[in-house]
Amino acid sequence: MRLVATEQGRVLDLVPIEEIRSNFGIYLPELIRKVVERYEFAAGPENLAKAASEGAKFQHGHFKVNDIDVVIKELAIYNDGIIVDTFNSNMSDTILDDLLVWTKQTFDTKDRISLPSRIYSSVVVADFEHDVEPILGKFMELGKLVSKSLRSTYGWNYEYNLQRLALSVDPLVIPHLRNTQFFIERRQQISYSTNRYYCGAPLPTDQHIELLETMEQELLSL
Repeated sequence: MRLVATEQGRVLDLVPIEEIRSNFGIYLPELIRKVVERYEFAAGPENLAKAASEGAKFQHGHFKVNDIDVVIKELAIYNDGIIVDTFNSNMSDTILDDLLVWTKQTFDTKDRISLPSRIYSSVVVADFEHDVEPILGKFMELGKLVSKSLRSTYGWNYEYNLQRLALSVDPLVIPHLRNTQFFIERRQQISYSTNRYYCGAPLPTDQHIELLETMEQELLSL
């Protein structure tokens, strides 16, 4: 497998904001101004009333991490948690850690009471060395049946290939906000022979890449 690009590395920290908020409160306009200033966001919340009730979102910022200029796609602060979205979940973790330390120093926030609970999702683009279709077994017989119907109806002679594969846990048996979806989806406007896929998983970036490598080694190379 060849990693083409990392597209998303999102971390959601499920921390009730009342646990860490200063006992005297935080003046929201000052928080927004200083967050925009620290991470140089191009856009921050414009409606203070909406930000106070629905959460404050900041978009397209950046921050230096070990001399690497990391783009922050989004940072969002809600009453029940904080989201940081970059191109790699390791960087998202680092920026989230920085945010928590910095707000403690700047706004006298408190140490959390509940145990840390971070939930990850990542998206990468990868080229697989082998075709994915063989692992689907009899399911691909459906493609042959559809192809046969197209030939009968239109005279078309097209071969069906995998376009998207997705797996998830029944959402009714998992807690709210817990993402479980794993998917691989062909990149559009690129020949199927390239075996290039847009891949998502409820995992940190590094573990996601490792899972895809294992999938190719143990399933696709058979």
